[in-house]
Amino acid sequence: MSFPPFREPKDYEMYKNIYLQSLQQQINNNNRNYNANIVYQNTGEFTSIPTETETASVKSVQKIPSVPPDMRNLDEKLNDINGLKVKMRNYLLEITDDYNASLIMNDLDDDPELLKTSISFFPFMKKFILKNYSQGVPYTNYMALLNVEENVNKDLITKGDKLNSVRKDNLRQERFEKKEKAKAEKERLAAEEERLAEEKQLEEEKQLEKEKKSEDKQKNAAKKIQKTIRKKKEKRLAEEKQLEEDKQNDAATKIQKTIRKKQEKRLAEEKQLEQEKRLEEEKQLEEEKQNDAATKIQKTIRKKKEKRLAEEKQLEQEKRLEEENRLEEKKRLEEEKKKKKIPVRKSLRIQQRNNPKESSYEPGQKEIYRTPTKVFNTPKNQPPTYKNKNNEKDTNNQGSGLTPHQKLKHRYLILKGEIIAGNNNPLLIKEYNKLCKIFMK
Repeated sequence: MSFPPFREPKDYEMYKNIYLQSLQQQINNNNRNYNANIVYQNTGEFTSIPTETETASVKSVQKIPSVPPDMRNLDEKLNDINGLKVKMRNYLLEITDDYNASLIMNDLDDDPELLKTSISFFPFMKKFILKNYSQGVPYTNYMALLNVEENVNKDLITKGDKLNSVRKDNLRQERFEKKEKAKAEKERLAAEEERLAEEKQLEEEKQLEKEKKSEDKQKNAAKKIQKTIRKKKEKRLAEEKQLEEDKQNDAATKIQKTIRKKQEKRLAEEKQLEQEKRLEEEKQLEEEKQNDAATKIQKTIRKKKEKRLAEEKQLEQEKRLEEENRLEEKKRLEEEKKKKKIPVRKSLRIQQRNNPKESSYEPGQKEIYRTPTKVFNTPKNQPPTYKNKNNEKDTNNQGSGLTPHQKLKHRYLILKGEIIAGNNNPLLIKEYNKLCKIFMK
């Protein structure tokens, strides 16, 4: 669509809205026309159907016409052949074209019964035809299908007649059976009424007996209740008496209970102490048994230690005295040198002459000249040489600060600590026993 020339910028929107409104009006008119045609096809009447905008504006809207209900019976409907023809014509237009429909209607006009069967079986035939003939069914095929359906209908009619005759016989038998059943039910009901009457009488008699028994039970229950009340009273009185006696003897009973508790506690404590003492004695005995050998070895080691220490003390005292003597001699000699400046050898000779008792010189012995540098060069100051069993020097012990005895002692103490700690290695125990035997010797 071409719009007229624009004079203002808003003209485009205005022309656009006008065009859209015209299109919407055309759509509404088409819908109105379509709905009116559908109503005409279904009802045969033509009426103007209002649009949505008209229904909103107009309050009183004309109602859409509807087909009036057909109040005729089945015979009247089947005898209306002209109506059936119109109906069949409309049905055939759904399946075929106008030419084939007219050919089929020419055959159906001559045979009204065939027309009735075709109308009755049309819904089933329509499904089959639409599946197999999408472009439309031809005249010959439709008539063949209609003949098949007619034959089927005849068979059904004959079968229906037979079934009707059978049904009549069955109805007669059923009626006869119903009569007999009704008689039997009447007899059964009468017998049941008699039985129910007898049962009612028996129930009434049983109820009377139960009432009598219940009265007797009530009387017995009242007697029992009185007896129980008396017994309860007697028990209550006896309990009150016992409570009074217990109150009188409460103090004595409490004291006895406390004394018994104290005695039980004391006995339990004594038992516990005895058990603890017994366990301690057993532990001590076990420890003594385990440490008997160790204690003996320790005693021997202590004695040897004491002896060795005493010897070492004596040696130290001797060394100390010798050093003191040596220092005194040095001092004396130095003083004499300073005073007289006499050689050392002469001073020693003079000393021996002046003090013959103190000198170690004897007649017939060579003179010994002791110099200060070689005063204390004795084997005692030399490092000790250790020997094996074959009187050979033990080179393994040279350079270490421990003697073989000290090493054995050190190893013994290590093994003893391992055994006390719980090491049960048989090789370790064997070595420990060997060391114990060595120290025992």
